[in-house]
Amino acid sequence: MIDGPVVAEYHLDTDGDGQDELVTDVTTSAQDRYVILSDDSAAPLVIGPLWASHLGEAGIASAKAGTLTILMGCDTCGRSGHRREWHIVFREGAYLLAGLTEIQWDRLFAESASCDANLLSGRADISRDPDLTGARVKIAEAAPPLAGLPVTFQPAACRELMDGFWAAR
Repeated sequence: MIDGPVVAEYHLDTDGDGQDELVTDVTTSAQDRYVILSDDSAAPLVIGPLWASHLGEAGIASAKAGTLTILMGCDTCGRSGHRREWHIVFREGAYLLAGLTEIQWDRLFAESASCDANLLSGRADISRDPDLTGARVKIAEAAPPLAGLPVTFQPAACRELMDGFWAAR
């Protein structure tokens, strides 16, 4: 298990069974951050590491319909900032990444790129400012299980948008 101080503990019904699961936010000695989902029926699910650069803004929230949101990002990271939200659901016995929202910006050029992907519906809204152009695109990736999923995961449409945004710099 992850050894380090507990940043926060939450008791949330993340799987819709009417029983609260323990969601723990832990920081290790290397300043990496992990989220641990625990209940009595299965081995804990560890999400992370959420790197030190994501510690500027990190948190956990529970939304309606059993969705758990993990917020990662750094609003004060010099020239560039980023924010990523993972929207997690419990379906058919497994935690899945149901959605991902990512925003990156460049303060020097006052530009940003965003991708809001719904991995359950297979659609993503992508945009890039200052052009204010946006599009709804289909994505091929289905909602992947969280077990073993790297925190760098992005649907291809989001990855292409973000890679193109930084390649132009």
